[in-house]
Amino acid sequence: MSILNMKKIAETGRVAGTYKNLLRFTPADPGSGFTLLEVMVAVALLGIGVVMVIRLFSGVLGLVRTSDDYTRKVLLAREKMTETLLMEKLKEGVARGATDDGFSWAVEINPWDPGKNGSGAGARVFDIVVRVEGPGAIKKSFMLTTLKTVF
Repeated sequence: MSILNMKKIAETGRVAGTYKNLLRFTPADPGSGFTLLEVMVAVALLGIGVVMVIRLFSGVLGLVRTSDDYTRKVLLAREKMTETLLMEKLKEGVARGATDDGFSWAVEINPWDPGKNGSGAGARVFDIVVRVEGPGAIKKSFMLTTLKTVF
């Protein structure tokens, strides 16, 4: 809109054939505002919505923590299983330990009787079980198990 058009509108009060005065402010009808009850209901609904979003966010954070603990248990169990499988000589018994961040692990090595499931052919078979428990009040554990043949 050009300056000439704006001056013309200011002088005549006309906009594109209408007769509305743009420069004059007319207050709204005194009865057309929100009532106190409507404002209170709107604020209450907004508060409920905010509380629900906060609870949802905290629930998601709890799931992330649980997932992180489970992943760390799996990785630690895999590490201890790999260490055990790479040993040239296996020694029967239980080895235990803990990490700096509160995870505890146990590696259990027991002889396995291949006579039940086939011929041994002079090889020794060991059953290897790795258990990892996480920190916290609820001690959920993760377990890996495998067999290793030693000639």
